[in-house]
Amino acid sequence: MLQHNKRKAISPAEDAVDIDASSFLEDAQRSVDFLFSSVVVLPGDDVTATLTKTTRRVKLAGTGLRQLPDERIVCTNAGVLRYRPANRYWVEFNHKRVPQYVASMDDGVIGIVTDRNAEFYRVNIGAAATLGSLAFDGATKRNRPSLRLGSLVYARVSKTNPDVEPEITCEAPPSVTKKDWMTGLAIYGELNDGYVFKTSIGLAKSLLHEDCQVLASLGKKLPFEVAVGVNGVVWVHAKSTKNITIISNAIMNSETMSPSEVDAMVSRLLEEAEDVQTASYIDDAKGMIAQEERELRRVFDHLSSYRQKKKLTHTISDCKERRQRLESSRNNPEVSALLNEQGVKMSRDEIEDELRKVDQTLEKAVADQVAAQNSNSHSRVIKNDDLYEAIKALGKVCSKKEISDMIWEADENLDGVVDWEELRSMFNRNLLDRTELEPANLFNVVQFMTYDKKNCGIITADDTMAILFARYGQSQLEMRMKQLFGDSDELTFVDYLERVGKQRRSNVEARAKA
Repeated sequence: MLQHNKRKAISPAEDAVDIDASSFLEDAQRSVDFLFSSVVVLPGDDVTATLTKTTRRVKLAGTGLRQLPDERIVCTNAGVLRYRPANRYWVEFNHKRVPQYVASMDDGVIGIVTDRNAEFYRVNIGAAATLGSLAFDGATKRNRPSLRLGSLVYARVSKTNPDVEPEITCEAPPSVTKKDWMTGLAIYGELNDGYVFKTSIGLAKSLLHEDCQVLASLGKKLPFEVAVGVNGVVWVHAKSTKNITIISNAIMNSETMSPSEVDAMVSRLLEEAEDVQTASYIDDAKGMIAQEERELRRVFDHLSSYRQKKKLTHTISDCKERRQRLESSRNNPEVSALLNEQGVKMSRDEIEDELRKVDQTLEKAVADQVAAQNSNSHSRVIKNDDLYEAIKALGKVCSKKEISDMIWEADENLDGVVDWEELRSMFNRNLLDRTELEPANLFNVVQFMTYDKKNCGIITADDTMAILFARYGQSQLEMRMKQLFGDSDELTFVDYLERVGKQRRSNVEARAKA
């Protein structure tokens, strides 16, 4: 009976809450202008009646509208009147004639780092802005990105004030799942590689619409990445320069086109690019094929920081082995006893203390290994020590002079290391060489590793057949396999170098006689 009375006492309060909620929803629904449609407006147009049709509380967003002292609302720019429930209005217009971008909250922007110090970066987004050095998802004082001058950054505006510079951040908004900056999966952060160009702010905003026709048409034909800044800067990345050119031209051409015209324009650009590719096929017939480039990328990832990764692997292995022995001695002190540095049987406290030290070393080594594997491609390079250790693992020991000469073959900017673009350029240059005068020592090492997918120092006929078939076709496959393997089914790294060296000398002699 008491419980029944208690429920009856609470019931009126619950009814009041339901009534308030229903009233709130009804008021919100009445304030939404379901009949609003976007219209073209000119400077001086009075839009008071349109904006106050459902509510007197109008919020003006951005530029394009102004409320006069007599409470009339007029347009200050020519453009399209836009509306966002419940009471937000603005004029969307082409900012091409506006001297600089005006930052607004939560705008996605692309900028260039122009200055840096310990606390923040100064970024040019069309106007000066500041980016905190810890304003990245997962960043700490010990583990944070290090942006160089000239780095390109995709960020969002986090704070604006008419009297001070806007602040930007590379942290995801609360509505988006955060990804640690080290994973390379974060929405905001440094933009590597790719191509950057400027557009009008109106075009940039249209690219951000879910129904953007030009991006939809391109996405059906080409794989690519794009980042669009409301400040009129667009970044595009694709697998080839040709595709980047097509995408950037299509975006720039689409500004004044209808959806049907955009589709036709994209198709025309793709057809023209195919015609150019066909015309130059004969000259570039022996260049690097897609399968070789994929394998070359794998080899570069394997070689970059090879020595560091090898040391970390050994450290992790040693720590796990030592930990296993310590745990065995702790659990069975009479059967698996261990001795300390003085030759005395280790006590339980000594074992526990060493276990803690081993765990700390193991944890640090694993973290360093993950960081090395997840580092962005822009920072990865092949050093002399990396190449020396990798070749040694294949069964050949080279002198420091030989290693230095190999690095020199690809080191175009003479910084003593080889990055991805330099390795790719060297590999393609050797494939196109018809004179046999191009230095090929590093090329031979890398080409062997493209065949050796298991990194075991031995290649088989099956390992090489797929790439040789893709390069030379069925007509030359048997001859090429015979030149490389002879009567053998597999080759070691040393045997491979002897075979390709002999073939190179034979080609030189044949050209000399000719």
